[in-house]
Amino acid sequence: MKQVVTLAAVGDICLAGMMGRQVQTHGYHWPFEAMKHVLHSSDLLFGNMESVVLPPEYPDECIDPHHRPEYVHFINSSQQEL
Repeated sequence: MKQVVTLAAVGDICLAGMMGRQVQTHGYHWPFEAMKHVLHSSDLLFGNMESVVLPPEYPDECIDPHHRPEYVHFINSSQQEL
């Protein structure tokens, strides 16, 4: 008997700019709420996050304001709740 595995992929997840402001207001899951049922329908989901992930000790003055280290929360929370 063959085992079937369903894959899904999303691209260019960018939490900067206007989207970053919306995420700060509504939470990290907000951009995906409308399509959550589709994302849950696969066995394995891939996403291309278009943001830099830096260690907490990285100096604030060296961080591009469009790519904040807090965006890593999206990855950590999404794997359980998205």
